[in-house]
Amino acid sequence: MELEVSPARAVARLCNADVETEAAIQATSAQLSQLIYDGVRYLVLDLGGASYLGSSMALAMLIQLQKLIETDDGVLVLRNPSAQTNELFQITRLSEIFDIRCGPEA
Repeated sequence: MELEVSPARAVARLCNADVETEAAIQATSAQLSQLIYDGVRYLVLDLGGASYLGSSMALAMLIQLQKLIETDDGVLVLRNPSAQTNELFQITRLSEIFDIRCGPEA
């Protein structure tokens, strides 16, 4: 995972390796949660490098991050999901919970 962090804002670029296994998802979740605990209030997850986020554990990670950042009035943005992941968000209605954007800036 590539990270760009400023005092209250972070952009994390996820790749397949960050969400392929249970251990990888746990490590990714821990790293992103720590950013929020450290004061990041605007977190952008660029999903362009992750071809699919279909595991229940990956989805649970996103929901947990959403809840965690919202406790301090923060914002989680999911940027550039694959067509398959975006379809999953639509089917599961997670698109109603998440701020999902396409394009270079979020």
